[in-house]
Amino acid sequence: MSYGEDLLRQLGAFAPESGMYANLGIRLTEVAERTVELEANPTADAHGFAGPNGLIVHGGAVATIADCALACAAVAAAEEGETCTTADLRVEFFRPTQPGIPVLARGECRHRTRRLAYCSATLSQAGKVVAEARGTIAYLTAVQ
Repeated sequence: MSYGEDLLRQLGAFAPESGMYANLGIRLTEVAERTVELEANPTADAHGFAGPNGLIVHGGAVATIADCALACAAVAAAEEGETCTTADLRVEFFRPTQPGIPVLARGECRHRTRRLAYCSATLSQAGKVVAEARGTIAYLTAVQ
């Protein structure tokens, strides 16, 4: 097991019990050296609002799912003793996200320097892309 995967396990990303991951029903389903896959389950009660064509998931919730995928991809590429935080986040929304239908997010660390990771993520629902994101993730020394 890599340091990044071990850190994601320690942080509870595979089976979150509290926090934003638990709120959005996010759980990691796959981790490789620089890529991750996660599933989110936004609900109508917690994340939905009435749009012109019915109930949709708030864009902030979708952006949070994207941010989680980007950060997890950066953690997957982390080296011993590092943790990370989002420094920049850009999200493009292509279609409304529906509550009650799982959102699949695939994140990738596309380039890494000593202090930064440049990551991308694609979010899909029922086989259709709902959003894409790019982010810059900053590496920090983990506090012991």
